[in-house]
Amino acid sequence: MNLGQTLITTGMLVLLIMSVVSANRMLMEVNQATYEAEALTASASVANDLLDEILSKRFDQFSDTTGTQSKYDFSPPVTGAAEWGPSPSERAGVGTLDSSYVGVYKSRIFFDDVDDYIGYARMVTMNNIRGLIVRVQVYYVNSFDPDTPLTEQNTYKKIAVTVEHPIYLTTPVTYSAMISY
Repeated sequence: MNLGQTLITTGMLVLLIMSVVSANRMLMEVNQATYEAEALTASASVANDLLDEILSKRFDQFSDTTGTQSKYDFSPPVTGAAEWGPSPSERAGVGTLDSSYVGVYKSRIFFDDVDDYIGYARMVTMNNIRGLIVRVQVYYVNSFDPDTPLTEQNTYKKIAVTVEHPIYLTTPVTYSAMISY
């Protein structure tokens, strides 16, 4: 082989290596995009399931189930108030990060009203996506401005469910619902 043929062979080898590296990078980006899309779909499903669970509970621990309550006297929306959020026994039953045991989350059993879910978190595996973290916030809102939390009791509560994943969801995704008494 003379020098010209060696240079041509070396050049072709460099082009081949560059093509393989480029194709590999493209395949990795496609896989990442696929997992991100699957995580986004899973986050919507997980958030919807949790919102359905929360909305099936009573509006408040002081909700009138007899129809005789003359005014709306609900739990105060002050963080740290005894009535706001889960009771100590409810919190102890669920723990700090709920996880499924035999397909049932502990919150479904221990929590009995909407504001018990304030500060609630759960770890979920959905499809092939492991480690989705779901967090809940609950607060009183006005029906005309549902994005601004109120400092007084009201007949509307907003439930915001945020889903995050350290790898596949680059920014947390928040889903919300409103419930009225």
